[in-house]
Amino acid sequence: MKDLSFQEAIRIVYQESGEVASLEDREITGYDQYGMYETKWFIEKLYGHKPLGQLMLVAENDNLMLIDAMHSFSIADLAIKKSKEFDVYFFIGLLGYQLLHPDHPGPECEAVVPCLWINVNIQDSLKKETWLPTEAEAVSFLKSRKMKPNIIINTVSELQAYWLFKKPFIVNSDATRDEISKLSDQFQNILIAEAQIKGWKIDNTSSILNRQRLPGTWNRALNPPAPINILEVQNL
Repeated sequence: MKDLSFQEAIRIVYQESGEVASLEDREITGYDQYGMYETKWFIEKLYGHKPLGQLMLVAENDNLMLIDAMHSFSIADLAIKKSKEFDVYFFIGLLGYQLLHPDHPGPECEAVVPCLWINVNIQDSLKKETWLPTEAEAVSFLKSRKMKPNIIINTVSELQAYWLFKKPFIVNSDATRDEISKLSDQFQNILIAEAQIKGWKIDNTSSILNRQRLPGTWNRALNPPAPINILEVQNL
């Protein structure tokens, strides 16, 4: 499958949702219908259609919210409503049912990790430092690898890239927790070292409890707020 541009990714989102779309449909203060479908699509691609666990969602200045990851519409609907006023984040690792409910009859599982990832800070209207790549430079860097990311998100201030596992990684012991932690850390350190050669600085965000921005919501750290979008998808 060839690389998809942002516009092509938009069409995929709406084809799968049954809606007809354009970027002009996005609303900063009202209910963002486009954003809701983009968030829903992303959650389903990241975790699959039958994920085992609860997604942790948090809005700025708000309490942590736990939602069954199978309920992608509910997650997207809540995220968009919160995004009308606040920055909204999710934690990559799902909380396993067994951790929350020890008597749950499902498989033993403390956490579910769907992917490897990295966040690359980029230049924007406020940040022009030379140690930050432009959006185009960061995309080229991420796609120059033999194993290209499946999804790239543009939060305006950074790119978030995701490499999806064929099957989610299940954390059910100290050994598996150490295994995924080491894999995530080593993966990011390789990219960080390569970026340093170019004079760029990338922070290590390898913890499965790292919080990420959701595509479809708004970056309200900027003035005016800017939409967080799917930039490219590949091999999904």
